[in-house]
Amino acid sequence: MTWLFNESHEETWEAMQSTELECPLGSEVTTRGWSKAGYSRYCEPKKNGPWEAWSSGYLQVKGEYLNGLKHGTWQWFNRDGTVQTELVYRGGEEVGE
Repeated sequence: MTWLFNESHEETWEAMQSTELECPLGSEVTTRGWSKAGYSRYCEPKKNGPWEAWSSGYLQVKGEYLNGLKHGTWQWFNRDGTVQTELVYRGGEEVGE
């Protein structure tokens, strides 16, 4: 395996995108920063089940994933815990409030 280190962040991104990384069934490609001009790519299991996001000491968002896509009722919360927004998703598509 040959490692290529590019001076440019953009060159690295373009070079990486010109190749394909095939992941096993039930997983998906995840890309993360690796260095100043680098990235890492790897296969990670698709999100399935409950998901929450917390910030500044309180629950901000909660919902559920099915095969990596938003599914069911998703809620966004105010700092006091009341629901600010509620949306319903089916297979990653918003279908209503």
